[in-house]
Amino acid sequence: MLGNSIVTPERVASYFGVELIDHGADRGRGVLLASGAGLMMATMDACPPLRWCADLDRIRHATHRIPMLAVALDNHRDVHAIALAGWFSLDDPLPFYDAMARIRHSRRFIYLVTPNGGDGASLGDFIGAVNSYARTPNSLR
Repeated sequence: MLGNSIVTPERVASYFGVELIDHGADRGRGVLLASGAGLMMATMDACPPLRWCADLDRIRHATHRIPMLAVALDNHRDVHAIALAGWFSLDDPLPFYDAMARIRHSRRFIYLVTPNGGDGASLGDFIGAVNSYARTPNSLR
Protein backbone atom coordinates (compact mmCIF):
# COMPACT_ATOMS: atom_id res chain seq x y z
CA MET A 1 0.00 0.00 0.00
CA LEU A 2 1.09 3.53 -0.70
CA GLY A 3 0.13 5.53 2.37
CA ASN A 4 -3.44 4.79 3.43
CA SER A 5 -4.85 4.32 -0.06
CA ILE A 6 -5.52 1.20 -2.05
CA VAL A 7 -2.92 0.39 -4.67
CA THR A 8 -4.77 0.70 -7.97
CA PRO A 9 -3.29 -0.09 -11.37
CA GLU A 10 -3.03 3.68 -11.90
CA ARG A 11 -0.92 4.04 -8.74
CA VAL A 12 1.29 1.15 -9.79
CA ALA A 13 1.92 2.81 -13.16
CA SER A 14 2.59 6.19 -11.59
CA TYR A 15 5.42 4.63 -9.58
CA PHE A 16 7.16 3.98 -12.91
CA GLY A 17 6.41 7.48 -14.22
CA VAL A 18 3.55 6.35 -16.46
CA GLU A 19 0.07 7.84 -16.54
CA LEU A 20 -2.44 5.01 -16.81
CA ILE A 21 -5.78 6.27 -18.09
CA ASP A 22 -8.90 4.53 -16.74
CA HIS A 23 -11.69 4.30 -19.32
CA GLY A 24 -14.26 3.16 -16.78
CA ALA A 25 -15.42 0.25 -14.68
CA ASP A 26 -17.95 -0.78 -17.35
CA ARG A 27 -15.08 -2.06 -19.52
CA GLY A 28 -13.00 -5.21 -19.13
CA ARG A 29 -9.93 -5.68 -16.97
CA GLY A 30 -7.18 -5.37 -19.54
CA VAL A 31 -4.34 -2.88 -19.89
CA LEU A 32 -3.04 -1.50 -23.18
CA LEU A 33 0.58 -0.35 -23.23
CA ALA A 34 1.06 1.50 -26.49
CA SER A 35 3.75 3.36 -28.34
CA GLY A 36 1.87 6.24 -29.90
CA ALA A 37 -1.22 8.08 -28.70
CA GLY A 38 -3.10 7.63 -31.98
CA LEU A 39 -2.66 3.87 -32.00
CA MET A 40 -3.54 3.79 -28.31
CA MET A 41 -6.81 5.70 -28.73
CA ALA A 42 -7.88 3.77 -31.84
CA THR A 43 -7.25 0.47 -30.06
CA MET A 44 -9.12 1.58 -26.95
CA ASP A 45 -12.09 2.63 -29.09
CA ALA A 46 -12.17 -0.80 -30.74
CA CYS A 47 -11.47 -2.95 -27.66
CA PRO A 48 -13.94 -2.68 -24.77
CA PRO A 49 -12.10 -5.47 -22.87
CA LEU A 50 -9.27 -2.99 -22.27
CA ARG A 51 -10.02 -0.69 -19.34
CA TRP A 52 -6.68 1.07 -18.82
CA CYS A 53 -4.14 2.43 -21.28
CA ALA A 54 -0.83 4.25 -21.32
CA ASP A 55 1.23 5.90 -24.04
CA LEU A 56 4.75 4.65 -23.36
CA ASP A 57 6.28 7.28 -25.63
CA ARG A 58 6.07 9.55 -22.59
CA ILE A 59 8.89 7.56 -20.98
CA ARG A 60 10.95 7.16 -24.13
CA HIS A 61 13.97 8.37 -22.12
CA ALA A 62 13.54 5.51 -19.61
CA THR A 63 12.52 2.43 -21.57
CA HIS A 64 14.26 0.24 -18.99
CA ARG A 65 11.16 0.83 -16.81
CA ILE A 66 8.79 -0.83 -19.30
CA PRO A 67 9.53 -4.47 -18.36
CA MET A 68 9.23 -3.63 -14.65
CA LEU A 69 5.94 -1.83 -15.27
CA ALA A 70 4.58 -4.83 -17.17
CA VAL A 71 5.53 -7.21 -14.34
CA ALA A 72 3.99 -4.95 -11.69
CA LEU A 73 0.73 -4.69 -13.63
CA ASP A 74 0.80 -8.44 -14.33
CA ASN A 75 0.91 -9.06 -10.59
CA HIS A 76 -2.01 -6.72 -9.84
CA ARG A 77 -5.19 -8.62 -8.96
CA ASP A 78 -7.40 -6.32 -11.06
CA VAL A 79 -5.44 -6.82 -14.30
CA HIS A 80 -6.38 -9.89 -16.33
CA ALA A 81 -4.75 -9.09 -19.67
CA ILE A 82 -1.93 -6.93 -20.99
CA ALA A 83 -1.87 -5.81 -24.59
CA LEU A 84 1.10 -4.14 -26.23
CA ALA A 85 0.81 -2.21 -29.47
CA GLY A 86 3.31 -0.09 -31.32
CA TRP A 87 4.86 0.97 -34.57
CA PHE A 88 8.60 1.43 -34.32
CA SER A 89 10.66 3.28 -36.86
CA LEU A 90 13.22 5.08 -34.70
CA ASP A 91 12.77 3.50 -31.25
CA ASP A 92 14.17 0.16 -30.17
CA PRO A 93 11.30 -2.34 -29.69
CA LEU A 94 13.41 -4.71 -27.54
CA PRO A 95 12.24 -3.28 -24.18
CA PHE A 96 8.67 -3.92 -25.31
CA TYR A 97 9.42 -7.53 -26.27
CA ASP A 98 11.28 -7.96 -22.97
CA ALA A 99 8.26 -6.62 -21.09
CA MET A 100 5.90 -9.09 -22.69
CA ALA A 101 8.27 -12.00 -22.12
CA ARG A 102 8.06 -11.34 -18.38
CA ILE A 103 4.25 -11.60 -18.18
CA ARG A 104 3.35 -14.71 -16.21
CA HIS A 105 -0.23 -14.30 -14.93
CA SER A 106 -2.15 -12.17 -17.40
CA ARG A 107 -3.19 -13.00 -20.95
CA ARG A 108 -0.82 -11.37 -23.48
CA PHE A 109 -1.62 -9.71 -26.80
CA ILE A 110 1.10 -8.21 -28.98
CA TYR A 111 0.99 -6.02 -32.08
CA LEU A 112 4.38 -4.62 -33.09
CA VAL A 113 5.57 -3.33 -36.41
CA THR A 114 9.26 -2.58 -36.87
CA PRO A 115 11.37 -1.52 -39.87
CA ASN A 116 12.23 -5.22 -40.30
CA GLY A 117 8.60 -6.29 -40.38
CA GLY A 118 6.17 -7.16 -37.66
CA ASP A 119 5.02 -9.97 -35.50
CA GLY A 120 2.90 -11.37 -38.32
CA ALA A 121 -0.47 -10.12 -37.09
CA SER A 122 -2.37 -7.23 -38.57
CA LEU A 123 -3.91 -4.56 -36.38
CA GLY A 124 -7.30 -6.10 -37.17
CA ASP A 125 -6.06 -9.52 -36.02
CA PHE A 126 -4.75 -7.98 -32.80
CA ILE A 127 -8.06 -6.21 -32.07
CA GLY A 128 -9.98 -9.37 -32.95
CA ALA A 129 -7.85 -11.46 -30.58
CA VAL A 130 -8.39 -9.03 -27.68
CA ASN A 131 -12.13 -8.87 -28.29
CA SER A 132 -12.45 -12.66 -28.77
CA TYR A 133 -10.63 -13.37 -25.52
CA ALA A 134 -13.12 -11.20 -23.69
CA ARG A 135 -15.93 -13.51 -24.78
CA THR A 136 -14.38 -16.59 -23.16
CA PRO A 137 -15.48 -17.67 -19.65
CA ASN A 138 -13.50 -16.21 -16.74
CA SER A 139 -11.51 -13.92 -18.98
CA LEU A 140 -11.46 -10.15 -18.61
CA ARG A 141 -14.58 -9.51 -16.54
